[in-house]
Amino acid sequence: LDSLRAHDTLGVDGWHHVNRMDVRPDRGVVKVTLKSNWEAQIDLGTGKILQVAYRRSDWIESIHDGSIFGDGVKLGVFFPAAVGLTLLWLGGVWMFAYPFIGRRRVRHSKAA
Repeated sequence: LDSLRAHDTLGVDGWHHVNRMDVRPDRGVVKVTLKSNWEAQIDLGTGKILQVAYRRSDWIESIHDGSIFGDGVKLGVFFPAAVGLTLLWLGGVWMFAYPFIGRRRVRHSKAA
């Protein structure tokens, strides 16, 4: 937290600015994501900030899942579309597998 406070452009003055922390002990790095969508990578040994960057992936994800448009659109448009796509996928898998199942039945009935 002291390293984040020392970096002027981040504007961190307490834990309430931190959204999440991703600790990677094998790499010796912690990624701190702030509520302002900034991310800082901090060395666990020295506490030195290695990199500071603005995160755009959360914005892209919110477009992808529909949450950028609000909960009504997310649940009223995107969810039914996802259910419909899943049903179409299942139908395609069945149409692909059905001929193989039919051939297997014919082979087993001839053998019997």
